[in-house]
Amino acid sequence: MRNQPASDRDARPTRRAPNKVATQSRRPSAGAKLDLVGGGLVLITAAWWQLAPAEGSNALPLVGLLAAAAGAYLVALVLARFFSPLVPAALVVAGVVAALAMNTEADGPLGYENANAILFALAGIAALMMWSAAPARVSGILSLGVALVLGLIPLMVGAVAAAAVFVMGGAIAIVALLGRSRGALATAGVVFALVLVATIALGATYSGSTGRLGSALSERRLELWHDALVIVGDHPLAGAGLDRFEELSPTARSDPDARWAHNEFLQVGAETGAPGLVLLTSLFIWGFVRLAAEPGSPHRAIAAAALAAVGIAASIDYVLHFAAVPITAAALLGAGVAYRRPDRERSAVA
Repeated sequence: MRNQPASDRDARPTRRAPNKVATQSRRPSAGAKLDLVGGGLVLITAAWWQLAPAEGSNALPLVGLLAAAAGAYLVALVLARFFSPLVPAALVVAGVVAALAMNTEADGPLGYENANAILFALAGIAALMMWSAAPARVSGILSLGVALVLGLIPLMVGAVAAAAVFVMGGAIAIVALLGRSRGALATAGVVFALVLVATIALGATYSGSTGRLGSALSERRLELWHDALVIVGDHPLAGAGLDRFEELSPTARSDPDARWAHNEFLQVGAETGAPGLVLLTSLFIWGFVRLAAEPGSPHRAIAAAALAAVGIAASIDYVLHFAAVPITAAALLGAGVAYRRPDRERSAVA
């Protein structure tokens, strides 16, 4: 056997090492796993909201809006895989058309000043996403010009908060383009969290007097936040039921124009309980985590700015009640997640 010819030895069946690349390709990526987590969060949130309706109320509009936002995310995810600028370009065009259709007597596309302002701010941030793809080219310069024009609209209509979140988006875009994409993305998430915590703290500590910050936010808004937290305390688990905030809030009962809590997270908490508030907040946090799971890029940092912009606006007004706002934010999130740099840019790691 020791003198066996080499040809016979070569003919023996050999045990091949497993193909690690093929094995890894069959495993779900971290992004795919996070998408499953996000889908689970959407289903759990929808199920919880279904349990919350009070007599005479209907959860289908709210659940339908959540489903529409999830659908917008998935559609943008697919479209951006084929052509990254498609989704932000479509949103920019929609923003420009809406701006051209406005006049001094118009209420804007959504009929509410603050909701219009945040929608234009999102369109401006979408233009910043296009600018980030090629800032030095003619198309990039044109995108930046459009972004500045759209970003000025909130300031022109007196919506300072929406103008501020657009400025935040611009700052994040510049920081990301300077090679700090990860830091810019994290900053967007931290700013959103700080604003949300601050509004909850202001509502919890409100006692009838306001400081400078309270005056800027308006005393009525602080009263509404306080009322919402009182309702959460009275109905911590299941909430008071959908559409019941305006019935239980003393401020809302005394002012027909204050039927909403002017804080979407606290409104959801009052009507669906603390778990509902946590679930809504978790959807935003998931968005930031999903972006962070992909390679760093200015595109994704700007998408995080868009998500933070909506979260901040939703912390001080009822903008999520206007379907175009959460759907636009979800589409920008999907576009940011799916973004793929051109081959010539992939060597530069942000």
